[in-house]
Amino acid sequence: MDAENVLHAVRLLEEEGVRFWVAGGWGVDALLGRQTRQHEDLDIVIDDFSRDGPRACVVLESSGYLSTPIRDPGLWMKRRTLLDDGRGHRIELLSINSDNRAARDMMGTPGFSCVGWIGGRQVPCLGVDAQVLFHTGFRKRLRDQHDLSLLVAGGSP
Repeated sequence: MDAENVLHAVRLLEEEGVRFWVAGGWGVDALLGRQTRQHEDLDIVIDDFSRDGPRACVVLESSGYLSTPIRDPGLWMKRRTLLDDGRGHRIELLSINSDNRAARDMMGTPGFSCVGWIGGRQVPCLGVDAQVLFHTGFRKRLRDQHDLSLLVAGGSP
């Protein structure tokens, strides 16, 4: 998933009026203002998943993606949908699990969201504190360790 494809998805969601934040690896890179590694997918956290999740799917499907609900909810993501265009571009839409105390307590705080940069364009993204939460509760892959180390170091390699 390259920056051009990310920005295309961001534009579609913005034009549809979906409130979202870029998360995961691209979210970390947005916070740093530069791409630090290759990305297999784009993680998007949807504010109101019940209302905007279906709208996000429709607009992304109109651009060639096919959606599949994911049946194994993440620790702080109660519902998730994977979209794939069959050409190596995947987008994972994620809900916020308000049953998860850490996620619930963080929402609305200054550390939850901010603005980052991808390809010279501002994008809404999870803040550092929310990104750290996003990277918890599962066995860390090398890319997850890479992302967390950049967040902790403030962007230094």
